[in-house]
Amino acid sequence: MTSPTASFGHRERGSAVTALVSVIAALLIIGAVIAAFYYFGTPPPTSMGRVLSIDVYPIHNQSQGNLITQGVRAQNVAFNEVIVLANIELQNKAKVPIHLFDVAGYLYQPGANILRNSAAGEKNFHRVFLAYPDFKSKEGTPLPLDTVLQPGQKVQGQLIFHYPITLKQWKARSRMHLVVEWQHQNNLILKLKGSQTATSWQR
Repeated sequence: MTSPTASFGHRERGSAVTALVSVIAALLIIGAVIAAFYYFGTPPPTSMGRVLSIDVYPIHNQSQGNLITQGVRAQNVAFNEVIVLANIELQNKAKVPIHLFDVAGYLYQPGANILRNSAAGEKNFHRVFLAYPDFKSKEGTPLPLDTVLQPGQKVQGQLIFHYPITLKQWKARSRMHLVVEWQHQNNLILKLKGSQTATSWQR
């Protein structure tokens, strides 16, 4: 004959197991709902891209001081700059034309300092190679910032970014990425990892 205490303990354990199963089932349902939201609620990417190559040129100029009032000569001024040539490829994955608005390069330095620079426009693009003929051989076809990509279309082009830093500061960077800004579409982020690149999205 089963004692009342044993029966009570058995029912108590059964209730605990039932409650545990209910909690697990509820968590699984919630997880499935969240997964379905992200899977069905996230629109497909409208574009893809990659960085084909990067060339970096440090510029160092030392200006001579000029005579000013009372015969006092100004101090020499050093000018440092790093010019980044980026050859990239973009592709329209949408079913409608997409319009390029801008491409910006974000350079992350130690101490959470971030330098942002928009790609040079077509006129300034050509002026760079006139001013610095030493790397004229690296000049490519510029990527117009008003480019329109038709569905499925791919385009390749070169972008130029300027940063007022030394080569040493460039080498000390933590990372750099390019943000491709489309009109009325999500931004496309091209991450640079050494010679490798990866694509992500920015909402």
